[in-house]
Amino acid sequence: MTAELPVLPSAADTSRRRWLRDQLALLAAPALGVPGRADAAPYGVTIAAMQAARENETGVHHHYTEFGRQASRDGYRGVAYLFHAIAASELVHATSFGKVLTRLGVEPVPIPRPAVRAGTTRENLMMGFDVVAGAADVYGRKIRSEIELWGRIVRENQINVD
Repeated sequence: MTAELPVLPSAADTSRRRWLRDQLALLAAPALGVPGRADAAPYGVTIAAMQAARENETGVHHHYTEFGRQASRDGYRGVAYLFHAIAASELVHATSFGKVLTRLGVEPVPIPRPAVRAGTTRENLMMGFDVVAGAADVYGRKIRSEIELWGRIVRENQINVD
């Protein structure tokens, strides 16, 4: 049995009592034996991956923030908005990885701010495109190899997928 985080009241469910009840249940969960944190020992690979991902996402956040500042200085308000929006999403990712680490019983350490040198807005856009295109290529190859693997499993085991 795992404790789920309560959802803040939405337009469909504006009941403060229900929200308060959920908050109290979350606080009482550890006393009732509902696990809130996992034991970190068996999750070494996951912890390493989460730490690396958190560090990477934080660095990317700082880069896109600086690229947004450069675009503002260059007078490209729309491009600046785009860079700042991407930076915000990268920060959400980094924060989520930190929350996973906390749930695994690992205290996330502060990540030093990287030295960022922003080029011109054009250079920054091209670099951002290259990074995304490279990631799409890498993930595309991984997905393709997974599909091929599953196809082999289906063929070798004569599994009917129709």
